Amino acid sequence: MRKLILFAVSIALCSGISAQTLAPPIDFESMTITYTWNNFDGGGTTVIPNPQVSGINTSATVGQMIKSPGQVWGGSIIEMTNPIDFTTNKIFNMKVYSPVAGARVLLKVENSTNGGIFFEKEDTSTVANAWEELTFDFTAINTANSYQKIVLIWELGVMGDGTANSTYLFDDIELIAPVLPPLTQIDLPVTFEDPLVDYTMSDFGNNVSTMIVDPTLPTNMVMEVVKPITAPVWAGTTISTTAGFASVIPLTLTETEMTVRVWSPTAGTPIRLKVENASNNTETCETEAVTTVAGAWETLTFNFANEAAGTATLANGITNGWVFNMASIFFNFGTDGATAGAQTYYFDDVMFGQPVVTLAQIDLPVTFEDPLVDYTMTDFGGNTATVITDPVNPPNLVSEVVKDATAQLWAGTTVSTPNGFANAIPFTASATIMSVLVWSPDAGIPIRLKAEDNTNGAISVETEAITTVSGQWETLVFDFSNEVVGTAALNLTNTYNMASIFFDFGTDGATNGSKTYYFDDVMFGQPPVTLAQIDLPVTFEDPLVDYTMSDFGNNVSTMIVDPTLPTNMVMEVVKPITAPVWAGTTISTPLGFASVIPFTATETKMSVRVWSPDAGIPILLKAEDNTNGAISVETETMTTVAGQWETLVFDFSNEAAGTPALDLTNTYDLASIFFNFGTGGATAGSKTYYFDDVQMALPCTTTTSSITETALDVYNAPSGVTYTTSGIYNDTILNAAGCDSIITIDLTMSFTGISEYELGSIELYPNPSTEKITISVNEIYLAYPIMIMDQAGRVVIKSEVVALETEIDITKLESGIYYVKIGDLKAEKLVKQ
Repeated sequence: MRKLILFAVSIALCSGISAQTLAPPIDFESMTITYTWNNFDGGGTTVIPNPQVSGINTSATVGQMIKSPGQVWGGSIIEMTNPIDFTTNKIFNMKVYSPVAGARVLLKVENSTNGGIFFEKEDTSTVANAWEELTFDFTAINTANSYQKIVLIWELGVMGDGTANSTYLFDDIELIAPVLPPLTQIDLPVTFEDPLVDYTMSDFGNNVSTMIVDPTLPTNMVMEVVKPITAPVWAGTTISTTAGFASVIPLTLTETEMTVRVWSPTAGTPIRLKVENASNNTETCETEAVTTVAGAWETLTFNFANEAAGTATLANGITNGWVFNMASIFFNFGTDGATAGAQTYYFDDVMFGQPVVTLAQIDLPVTFEDPLVDYTMTDFGGNTATVITDPVNPPNLVSEVVKDATAQLWAGTTVSTPNGFANAIPFTASATIMSVLVWSPDAGIPIRLKAEDNTNGAISVETEAITTVSGQWETLVFDFSNEVVGTAALNLTNTYNMASIFFDFGTDGATNGSKTYYFDDVMFGQPPVTLAQIDLPVTFEDPLVDYTMSDFGNNVSTMIVDPTLPTNMVMEVVKPITAPVWAGTTISTPLGFASVIPFTATETKMSVRVWSPDAGIPILLKAEDNTNGAISVETETMTTVAGQWETLVFDFSNEAAGTPALDLTNTYDLASIFFNFGTGGATAGSKTYYFDDVQMALPCTTTTSSITETALDVYNAPSGVTYTTSGIYNDTILNAAGCDSIITIDLTMSFTGISEYELGSIELYPNPSTEKITISVNEIYLAYPIMIMDQAGRVVIKSEVVALETEIDITKLESGIYYVKIGDLKAEKLVKQ
């Protein structure tokens, strides 16, 4: 019986072992967990009995790291059973025993399969030969990633020597939650930026408030308030918990103002601010301000000396000793949600008195969008500049410049205060351009831009550009290497840190009358171009399209000038010697095409123009869902020529063996091309391919016509005997989009017999040819049909013998080998260069 019991216990222990998982905390005390450390580059970790049972660590077992000669980054790795959970716990603690004080310890976590995904922190021992606890703050870790490995490195950057001086003990690796201090009560000013302040709001009337990142400035936190469709007229938000502010709002008979920075979707919206006693809601004072802009931030002033109609006066409150230590804000007060519809508002920077704002000095680029920049302009000669909402594109802000009827011909606006820009304009020998987005009521007017030294007006350079449109925005480029005649040239030894703009320079207001102009986006160089997402057809010819390819399997793709046609752009793909069999190129960034590939039940083909150094190689085209690579369809075709362009057609209704079939319920918006699919670079050697004109193949069409002809093409028959035949003649022509267009001809033909000896000679020249060929024949071949066929036997040009020398234009043919056939005579080989 004893043996049976022991056996049962043994089974239970084994069962426990199989169920054990390795995860923090790691204390090395478990009898059922194997603490396997993988050492690298001189690091050497083992689990040993605790040789220093003392102080804060009296446990029986610890980890020991001996750092031996190897690399300065030598250390050890242990892998957890499952990814480490950083959802709540983000602080590592670890007990260490170091032979010296000041020993640095790096604790790093890594992804189980990708060492490039990691996060690490370092701490330093403070005592020698004693246990202490080190802390590693992982609160900034990206919890979207997966981390399963823990890496320990002592003295990163220092080579270990394997002695006692490089021997360290460690124990109790635990992961705990950050200890946060209690939040303090909210107080003025309210900025939403202090992580230690309780910014809890108290909504009423169905309002919903949430502290979020400022949608217009990602570095700023604000309070979002949604006034829903169910909100009554008095819906609002108390700017605190019910406890109110930590301090009394210091309103007096002479200090009566508070300010709030607000964002409203509409101008002219009344916003009410109410102050009260948090413990006595009969002690209140209310006032209102009205928004002046839509969809933009503005600071509103609330003067409690001007109380809202029907509410208590501030003077009465002060006389009676009322306490004001709480404030509530009401957006669109007096209008309910059913009338206004659901609306979203934002507020920030609630303070007593007026805000003290120190605006930054203006600098390039000048966008007029940063509320913390001083956009004060300096006008002269009769100009008046004002920063306003763009009348064409709200809520964009621009500078409006009025050159009035009294303006001088040199009237202008300095794009700054007299202090100029915060930094010098960075002109160099190769970088001499500035650009400005301008709006003018007239085309063809000169706009001058002047750069100068703000401390010395004698140091300047001026250039001009001409407007090309009226009543529209356009970007003008000002090249200071091309100075205005009679003005100083650009001198790179000078400092230019101020710029002035002159609209319709050289014409005064008395001549032109009062005119209004706008400008924006003053920048050094030209504005960056936002490239459009690639889409079918892919031609590589549009400079505004992003033709970035995504290579895999060591392929290297580059957009270049077509080596066979200098006016054409194509994609070059090098499949190197290191390429695996599946090396390919995605014909876009990972985002795929802008539109879905428009497959239908009848339109299942795509075509690609390709150039291959070899004929007879398989090219695979794959279409897939850019968001789900498991949704795909693949098909293959073969090249037929070597060293020439040809258009290949890929029919996705004929999927490659072993791959999913085309499913019209799926989304396919990404395509990849695989040259010589199935053969690696080690076998084929490094090869270069080209492709162009990726597009849907047009649906095939059938054209029918009737022809009656007379020809002399029955040989070795009695001379002069006429034979008549009729029937259906089918021909196939590969069109530009890769579709096999079928031409059906109902042919009725009369043939006059002729003996072999009567045949005359046929000459074809020049051969090779680039543009035209001449076919020289005997007169007996007049009216004979001429057919030029490619190597696949497809007729690409049809004509007939119209004279003893018939000229045929072959410029539209791609370079390659063709065959010219007169009637039923043997075809002559033609080389098109």
